Amino acid sequence: MRFYIFIIFSVLIVVNLNLFYYNIYIMKKICILIIYSHDKYYNKMLEIQQKYLKKFENIVFYFTKMVNNQELDIEIVDNFINIKGEETFLNILDKTVKSMKYIYNNYEFDYLIRTNISTIVNIKKLEDFLMNAPKENYYGCCWYLNLNWLDYRGGIIDNTYFGTKFAQGTNIIFSKDIVKNICENSELLNFNILDDVAIGIFVNKYHTDAIEISSKYPSSMLFTYDDFNISNKYVFYRNRRHENTSNEDRNNDIKAMLYLTENL
Repeated sequence: MRFYIFIIFSVLIVVNLNLFYYNIYIMKKICILIIYSHDKYYNKMLEIQQKYLKKFENIVFYFTKMVNNQELDIEIVDNFINIKGEETFLNILDKTVKSMKYIYNNYEFDYLIRTNISTIVNIKKLEDFLMNAPKENYYGCCWYLNLNWLDYRGGIIDNTYFGTKFAQGTNIIFSKDIVKNICENSELLNFNILDDVAIGIFVNKYHTDAIEISSKYPSSMLFTYDDFNISNKYVFYRNRRHENTSNEDRNNDIKAMLYLTENL
């Protein structure tokens, strides 16, 4: 009888230890980088994101923004990576890459997620999703875009890059090897065009089969204006009503973010 009790007790210890190390490993392997800039609506979104993400103690997350008047090129303040320079549309790539370098040099991780301030990440769903995603050569998203439009603000002034397949910038998932390559060869990126397009060009050129591999493991995203009866089955929740948003729409986006962070 004592023998059976010992066996059962031993099994329970092993199971609990495995669960412990499973949880530590899963949660520590994810880094999240969130694009942010000062704005009265973004500031409210920031408060929501901070409160939500702090629930997940072993997730590494940083917000990145440009700061014109700081002395150093990169300054770390709490969970902000501040990059010296002007907050412009085309500088999103600069602050992304410099922040990626800081994270790469200071943390062990398997995946880095690049997203933005108005997108809520369903952490529990993300963890489950990444259990089955490739750990190398992974450049994931919910769907890929195929560049076939001009964007003068984003440096797409002709059809030079038409046909480029790229992960849309609100929900890019990088495996560590791709982060390493970007960090070590950032001079090969085109800093004069949209950040997500520039990254897509780099990945297509230097990780030639990454999109083919990664497209077999798509994540999921819901635009909250499509369905406010929100389920918890998605990895990403994009809270933006339309491209030419009004003040009222941004307030609705904030309400949606609050709802999500309280119910996911």
